[in-house]
Amino acid sequence: MSLKLYSFDVFDTCLVRVWARPVDLFLELGAQLQQEQLINIDPFDWQKLRVEAERSARKSVDHGEVTIADIYGSLGRIFNWSQEQIEGALNKEVQLELRSLLPVSSMASRINNLRQQGNRILYISDMYLFEEHIITALKQHGFWHTTDTLYLSSRWQANKASGRLFKKCLELENIMPSNLSHIGDNYRADFDIPRQLGISSELFDETQLNRYERIVANSHDLPTRFRSILAGVSRLTRLQSPA
Repeated sequence: MSLKLYSFDVFDTCLVRVWARPVDLFLELGAQLQQEQLINIDPFDWQKLRVEAERSARKSVDHGEVTIADIYGSLGRIFNWSQEQIEGALNKEVQLELRSLLPVSSMASRINNLRQQGNRILYISDMYLFEEHIITALKQHGFWHTTDTLYLSSRWQANKASGRLFKKCLELENIMPSNLSHIGDNYRADFDIPRQLGISSELFDETQLNRYERIVANSHDLPTRFRSILAGVSRLTRLQSPA
């Protein structure tokens, strides 16, 4: 029997944030940085600046992949931060990210069942965080096993959407595309691209906001932080409920 490996996207597949949208985390971070007088701008302006700093950093390199250190190096120059302040702000984002994550129960059960059947698990993620951050999150929520491997865009300077991260995975695992099965929430990066490469792929869309959650998240009658958490908690509750 030929070797079969199973790979999983991390964010919005195995782990989901309490925030309705990833950028809402930056708003919360901005409030913390403002309170500590690391920034002298409104949290909403910080949110926009944090998004733009990442976009600019990606445009500055041919492969388009950056680390959180690259992003905060750019922000540090804008605010004239010391190296200690850069590291402090960076660590605040990482810790807020880790505290904001909860497991997707159905995916945890699926991965555990695959392991019990003797299969090996891989994680493939397009993300600017460092490996230790993502492995820590996976460990905290019972996803990580010593036999697992993480393929991370910020480490390999290659992403799923281009197909290059999947190719790197196949190369390092020394397997054919037909020996890999992948699941994730992004249609292009997790479903269409791997399928074009000959990898079996499955789209997992349960973490997408439903109609009610989108209405709440987009409501201008509620404060941004409140509506983001309200929609996010609704999603989390739905995902934790038995099928």
